[in-house]
Amino acid sequence: MVCSHSRKKKRICVTTIAPSHPLFTKEKEIDSVDFQSRLNNQVSGRWKKGGQVMKPESPLCVIKCKDGTGFTIYSRVHGTLIEINKSLMDNPSLLVKKPWSDGYIAVILPPLHKSENQKKNLLSLESYQKLERVKRSSTT
Repeated sequence: MVCSHSRKKKRICVTTIAPSHPLFTKEKEIDSVDFQSRLNNQVSGRWKKGGQVMKPESPLCVIKCKDGTGFTIYSRVHGTLIEINKSLMDNPSLLVKKPWSDGYIAVILPPLHKSENQKKNLLSLESYQKLERVKRSSTT
């Protein structure tokens, strides 16, 4: 998951697939992305009213692969669901072809009072890469 912030200190979290996910490591072919009840999400106005409330364990979508395997992708943060990437329903391969741009899954707006604390619990790209190197070296 990638998080960024604007000048006004409003935080957004853009959910993507981690490079260590089996979709990448096992070179899975994606058949479909099912957003289930997230398609009903209706957000309006400057304060993003009406968005679905997300918890870390809230499922965002289910990714189904051509070999029959499936993966449920979770929010991993508290916040309001601002947007789902509906283009993944027509072109699910964007998840692996362009995970850092057109292949994002969703945008979540954490509450301002929780965003700093949640951000502390996320890994930076450098920390993530270091953790992956340690994992790889311990399995070899």
